[in-house]
Amino acid sequence: MKAKQITQAFLFELLLLTSVGQFCHGQEILRLHMGATDPISEGFALSLSSGGTVGPVTNDYGRDSWKVISLGTPAGYLLSLSASEQASIGAQDVVLSATMRIVQSPNIWLGLYTASQGFEFSFASQADGDPIVSMGLDPIVTLEGGGPGYHDYQIVYRAATARVDLWVDGVERVSNLAATGGSSGWGGFWGAAQGPVSQANWNRVSFEIIPEPSSLALLGCGAVLLAGHWLRRFRRRG
Repeated sequence: MKAKQITQAFLFELLLLTSVGQFCHGQEILRLHMGATDPISEGFALSLSSGGTVGPVTNDYGRDSWKVISLGTPAGYLLSLSASEQASIGAQDVVLSATMRIVQSPNIWLGLYTASQGFEFSFASQADGDPIVSMGLDPIVTLEGGGPGYHDYQIVYRAATARVDLWVDGVERVSNLAATGGSSGWGGFWGAAQGPVSQANWNRVSFEIIPEPSSLALLGCGAVLLAGHWLRRFRRRG
């Protein structure tokens, strides 16, 4: 009986922490691509030179995606924000996320642009399919044992330092990376750069604001925690 109570208490604590995390750390999505949907219909702009190809892919490693193929010239999608969207960012952190599979490398490209800085990452793969992430042209992460399937990449911009952290598959791999160039406005790019034939299948791409907790959100978090505290006391008495 005691073991059952402990298990129930543990599950309750886990549920409570999950709920608080979701409530207190919500992010505002400004752009989102999902699955085999045409990115143009989702607010992205196609940038395609002669010879490039884009289109839907179904059931690729169990996922629907959107392929971008470069035949030597740049191909991909621009993420441009309106003046009001850029103003809404203010001094907050942002994250550009992509879930994609490298089909043929080496010139897969993902770039995050702030009001004045650019952070550009390129992707290739080893012979066994393990991804290699470079910033500009300098390799910074090799995902040994990762394999040729889909992986999650996040470029997290920290407004306080004007630098970015790189996360791969939910793990922070490199932090405090400086810009690779300049920029004239907030946005992003995903696809392939100029060079050898390259292809990636993009399952998900998002550009999100990571807001500081507002007073209302903090009050809400406090209320959830307080309710959890009193509920635990009630359960102990029972």
